Amino acid sequence: MPRASGDKLGGAGAPSVGKGQGLRVTCVVDNCVSRGGLLAEHGLSLLVEAQGGRVLFDTGESGAVVRHNLKALRAAVPDAVVLSHGHTDHTGGLEALAPLLSRRPLVAHPGIFEERFSGPERRSIGMNRERQQVLEHAFLPRLSDQPTEVVPGVWTTGEIRQRPYPEGRGKLHVVKVGDSFAPDPYRDDLSLVLKVRDGVVVLLGCAHAGVLNILEAVRERLDVPLVAVIGGTHLAGVPQEHLRELSQRLQAWGSPQLYLNHCTGADSLFHLRYLMPDLVRPFGAGSQVEFAQTALA
Repeated sequence: MPRASGDKLGGAGAPSVGKGQGLRVTCVVDNCVSRGGLLAEHGLSLLVEAQGGRVLFDTGESGAVVRHNLKALRAAVPDAVVLSHGHTDHTGGLEALAPLLSRRPLVAHPGIFEERFSGPERRSIGMNRERQQVLEHAFLPRLSDQPTEVVPGVWTTGEIRQRPYPEGRGKLHVVKVGDSFAPDPYRDDLSLVLKVRDGVVVLLGCAHAGVLNILEAVRERLDVPLVAVIGGTHLAGVPQEHLRELSQRLQAWGSPQLYLNHCTGADSLFHLRYLMPDLVRPFGAGSQVEFAQTALA
């Protein structure tokens, strides 16, 4: 069983995850905090400490918050950064982290640098050419739409192409197509898959591809139990029928633990907790969960 806590993350002067020990996931940035000394903002960043290395999954909305929280958590320097998608609330801290993470891998979908917009005023909420040039100079981009190993035991899902279940859509999210705009297809949306002793753990950014679509893709590729799902699910404001279907499907798939935050929405989170009281927990900044991990050869 995973163990959740709000304890301090390992870093300088603290023990790190090593061979024969567990895999640890810590929420660095979220809309809410679970302990004192941290800052909150509308954004997401998760730190994975595995035997094979440390991975920062997304960087929150601002450099100030992610840098403050990483320092407060005494976090060790990540070996790589993975971006779940191009929206600013998941990529906004990149430039501020560049001096700390100079020339480390930046893993993402090839569409990560496509500019995205929101609202009737077409406000930019993603990357642009200027940011792309800065980040390509600061990091080592590894862009692929296929599942990619980031460090041993930590993989991206790659692009989620089959989407029979509802997607996590924002009504006002658009991309530019020629001289007009079209709904964002969210092709750049990817998640992380962590291999642990009892199966896999899936980390979601915003799950724009749809929670069930993502998990179904993982289940089809890896015939192992789904142990836990962590992160944002873009379920804010969805009908309760959608949440009931999600609950039923997850319980049929082995009842993974759910550590939810960011774009899940408070109402949806607590309704899911009503439907699955033993499985659902909020996962604000400072929250931490550990999983047993088979020792690497």
